[in-house]
Amino acid sequence: MNPAVFPYKHVVLIFEKPSLRTRISFEVGINQLGGMTYLLNEKEMQLGERETIEDTARVLERYADMVVIRCFGHDQIKKFSKVSNLPVINALTDFSHPCQVVADLVTIKEHLGDLKNKKIAWFGDCNNVLQSWIEASVILDFELNIGCPKGIIPNLNTISWANKINKKIKINHNPLQVSEGADCVITDTWQSMGDEGSVSEEIYLPRSDHAGKASSCRSALD
Repeated sequence: MNPAVFPYKHVVLIFEKPSLRTRISFEVGINQLGGMTYLLNEKEMQLGERETIEDTARVLERYADMVVIRCFGHDQIKKFSKVSNLPVINALTDFSHPCQVVADLVTIKEHLGDLKNKKIAWFGDCNNVLQSWIEASVILDFELNIGCPKGIIPNLNTISWANKINKKIKINHNPLQVSEGADCVITDTWQSMGDEGSVSEEIYLPRSDHAGKASSCRSALD
């Protein structure tokens, strides 16, 4: 790492939601590039509670060079970035998780090269990570096959937006069809972290024969 890339820059990390990988990756990366990090966790502040989001944004821009926010409500980070004159990075909201997808895309690009017209299969909940995968598919022009349980669908506004641009998003409940011809298979939990709602095993657990064949497909791709 070249510490001259980000010398003496001050980056505030607002983490309302606990984190292991996201927090450490930001802190280590920023420090390796010559910057300094300052963590404000969920015990120290909640956006919009003790002070308004607008006031918090204006105060921090007097001290920091960048703000990284990991929070619950997506509207909170949108409001913060609209008011602040600083770069604001989305380190996760309930709506999207772009940094995780960017990290995955870097790894995929290292193995597959250009992502254009590649086929990526997703198995998992229709959560904030999938939201960012859909956005990435539109921006980078690759096909995204979504394998999710029946009755569980991605954000309809996002799907409508994606289909207007490239029509490369497909939703399927058959795991074999989802993974067929895929250049890369991505798996996630069937129930997202922090989601305490009751989930029917009949809905979420695939048939054993499908699960075995999908696993074999994944092994072949590896």
